[in-house]
Amino acid sequence: MACVWAIWDVNTGLCYYVCDGYPDFLTQPQPPQVTVDGFFPFKVLSFNDIEDPNDIYPPSDVELIRPMQLEYNRSREGLREHRIANKPGYVSAKGVLDDEDKVNLASHWPNELVELNIPAEAVTEIDKYIAARPTVPIQPEVYDAEYLFIDLQRVAGEQGANLGSVAGDVTATEASIAETSRVSSLQSCIDDVNDFLSDLARASGQILFAEMSPEQVEKIVGPGAVWPDFTREEISEEIYLEIEAGSSGRPNKAVEIANMERLAPFLIQMPGVSQEWLLRQMMTRMDENVDLEDAFDSKAPSVVAMNALQTAQAKQVQPGTGKPNDPKAQGDKGGKKDGGAPETAGIRPSQPGPRPNFPSLDAPPGMQ
Repeated sequence: MACVWAIWDVNTGLCYYVCDGYPDFLTQPQPPQVTVDGFFPFKVLSFNDIEDPNDIYPPSDVELIRPMQLEYNRSREGLREHRIANKPGYVSAKGVLDDEDKVNLASHWPNELVELNIPAEAVTEIDKYIAARPTVPIQPEVYDAEYLFIDLQRVAGEQGANLGSVAGDVTATEASIAETSRVSSLQSCIDDVNDFLSDLARASGQILFAEMSPEQVEKIVGPGAVWPDFTREEISEEIYLEIEAGSSGRPNKAVEIANMERLAPFLIQMPGVSQEWLLRQMMTRMDENVDLEDAFDSKAPSVVAMNALQTAQAKQVQPGTGKPNDPKAQGDKGGKKDGGAPETAGIRPSQPGPRPNFPSLDAPPGMQ
């Protein structure tokens, strides 16, 4: 067995390969086989990053909450020992009771009649021979561990509801604020993951552009594949490479969908709003893996417009007693009536969704 070291020297831009116990290089120093931004081909995902010159690895959540866990165990163990030490016991002067009496007092069963080797007339004055052993009362505040849970929640970014049952004095508002803080902490970790994936995708694109030839791409993908041929400078400058990072599952996805439901009816009525942008926003909140190229066609009319066109064509070919374009000739199935509320294509005022129900103007006085 041998220990081989691969050394990446950013100052010289070369790679060195050495082996423990061997006085020379295993191979001649050479540039790295693949080049990426930052020279080092290593991407690191880490949380709880801190600046410690003696340790390059950041502490984990388990390491951060370990002191609180140990202190909690010590507190509960101390309470257990105190409880055991406070068990009922007896004391007496030395030589008053013989060994048999001591054994009977120490090991008798509950409610058992204990016979002692003392004079019969002394039974009524038993307090002169033995007495209850004094105990130290348990003070709950000495063994209270609630402050440890508070420290644990602050360090780990959690709240009581995520660790189990909460105390009865926690209000819904406090729990909601704590949950918002927890989501913000979790959101920071998710952003770190997304940044890491973006860097990984960028480095992968640079390596593919540099190492893959059009012939290899066509062999893998199939006939008709197109692969650009760039220089090293163009690859490093990322002239034609655009990284579009996805999402690893944000915890507030339901909130984003609700906000889009509220904004969509206004956006589709405003002039100048790009259909492609609106569709991209809606598809991203529904599922990040949806391919927009397959879902969007700039030349295709909307589904509502196509349905309206088919309805109009059907009405023109059907015979009727009134004028074809007269809504009154269609009975109660016609379009807008005189004095009726205008309709908006694709929008129903009573459409259900995650939005509050405001009281109507004709509600009872107590419901306004």
